[in-house]
Amino acid sequence: MKINLKTMLKHAQINKYAIPSFNFDNLEMLIAITNAAEKQKAPICLMITPNTINCIDLKYVLAIINNVINRAKVPIFFTTRPLSWSTLY
Repeated sequence: MKINLKTMLKHAQINKYAIPSFNFDNLEMLIAITNAAEKQKAPICLMITPNTINCIDLKYVLAIINNVINRAKVPIFFTTRPLSWSTLY
């Protein structure tokens, strides 16, 4: 399920839990990360590095990630940028 990062972080802050963030480099890693998140019923943030984008066409990555997010039973936020405090607030 797709979610806005600020909404996800606000919920986590109110309910006192952390949201893990994971980089993935291939489909197998993406599936393992989302399966683990669903098993734990935990929201996650997925990231992809510029180096990976250089190796895999971004349009393919976006098609795959959208499919994964739409099928997920947990909130997932996706970004292609490193997160920083200025990004979050």
